[in-house]
Amino acid sequence: MNKWMFKNAEHELTLAMGQLTVLKGDREKWGELVGMLDSYFNQQGTEVTIWKDGKQVRKKHMNYYAIYENGNNIEPILKDLKQGILDKLVLSPIYKEFIEIWEELQEEVQFIGECEHGKTGIKYELASMTKTILEKSLSLRISEYDNSRLDIIKLILGMSITKPTLVFVEGFRSGLNDIECANAEGMLREMARRGMHIIVLDDNLVGASVNYYYQDLIVNKLEILGVKKIILESSPILSSSEDFLQAIDWSIGAVDKSKGKVVELELQSVDNLCVFTLIYLIFTFLKWPLIVDFRGIRSDLIEYLAEIVSGEV
Repeated sequence: MNKWMFKNAEHELTLAMGQLTVLKGDREKWGELVGMLDSYFNQQGTEVTIWKDGKQVRKKHMNYYAIYENGNNIEPILKDLKQGILDKLVLSPIYKEFIEIWEELQEEVQFIGECEHGKTGIKYELASMTKTILEKSLSLRISEYDNSRLDIIKLILGMSITKPTLVFVEGFRSGLNDIECANAEGMLREMARRGMHIIVLDDNLVGASVNYYYQDLIVNKLEILGVKKIILESSPILSSSEDFLQAIDWSIGAVDKSKGKVVELELQSVDNLCVFTLIYLIFTFLKWPLIVDFRGIRSDLIEYLAEIVSGEV
């Protein structure tokens, strides 16, 4: 996973991103991220900046495509598809021969012009063959295409990727049957395997880097790992790597199931006192809202945890 930051003048959003990244929770909350992406890649003079592991992402070095639940503009995709064909075409031996023949034709035009009107001072020139002229002459037609999300995913999957590519997908399951959903999910995973960065707004996709909107905060495992050292140093109970992994899984799982409510923690809901303490420290140091039931917890441990909250430890 990598740490990606999306910033504008008012806000800063941090995501844990892999090749395939899932956003879960309130879709309206994620709307700000969608707006930042659109502004950064599609608007001139945008104030939005994007950072990957502390290094700024330059939009001229990255392709960006968005697939929305309602209404899509495929022109950027078609433009890049056409560009991919042109890039391959200019490397073709036939194209090289064509340019050489065109240059000979330019000389022939000059020769004929001099023979016909040389005494009058009129000169004839044939314009040089450029990639721009070739581009204007190249047309692209798509048959059996209805601008559906599934068709757009197919188009992107079929592209030749020559630079880093970021794809945002919103609600791809809407209106699709089970077979089509499985097909779309398989293509998204294949895009990720080919090196594209895929961000999917979906509550059911598994096996990816997951980010949750929880109580107006973005929650992910990368944040927990960022405070692992201070948690282990602060815990009064000796813990193992397995204990910490259980604490991570419980914390993320509880957030996933919270459905807009504040997570509740009690001793009987976890394996042991050590994991209970680690979970409490995770939520405390990351300032994630948590309701705690201290029944069954030793009084000295309760006092110690209270001191951590007050900043006395």
